[in-house]
Amino acid sequence: MLSKLSWCLLAIATSAVSAVNLSTSITYAFTISDFQGHMLDLTNGNNHQLTPVQSFTPANTTNQQWALISTQDARQLWELFNLGSNTIMSHTTAMLKRKGTAIHAQIVGSNETLFWRLDNSPEGSRFTDASTGLALTAWSAEEGYPSSPLTLEYASGENKRQIFHLHCMKALSIPGDC
Repeated sequence: MLSKLSWCLLAIATSAVSAVNLSTSITYAFTISDFQGHMLDLTNGNNHQLTPVQSFTPANTTNQQWALISTQDARQLWELFNLGSNTIMSHTTAMLKRKGTAIHAQIVGSNETLFWRLDNSPEGSRFTDASTGLALTAWSAEEGYPSSPLTLEYASGENKRQIFHLHCMKALSIPGDC
């Protein structure tokens, strides 16, 4: 039996994505938490190219709301679209288009299309950059600080910093709850 999240992702994957009208393909807004309970957060909701995406304490802002978007051509690949800024989650070396250049790259908001592979397990979800094979990785926040960086690192099935949880916030383009 499919979980509620699996059904939701399946519904999103079967939607057609149009660069002109993204709202027809986005069905749900998510927050994405890391191993320490922090959320993926576009710093200050800024829509400038290369604005850092950080791991930040939970806040009720669109900086922390993301939509997963898939195309008909790549149903297993997803764009992570920030609802507050209309930017795509990417990394600082995505524009170089060369393999091997992204290790330790910082996660940022961008206008560049970048696809993530989403692998689900009982522990949570892992996001892997489809072009490099490197995994989204959260770092521990220093004691007393609300944020920490997100980078790309070698994928490791045993690395808890590479496990994330999707939390449905609201339905966007269809009536009803998550």
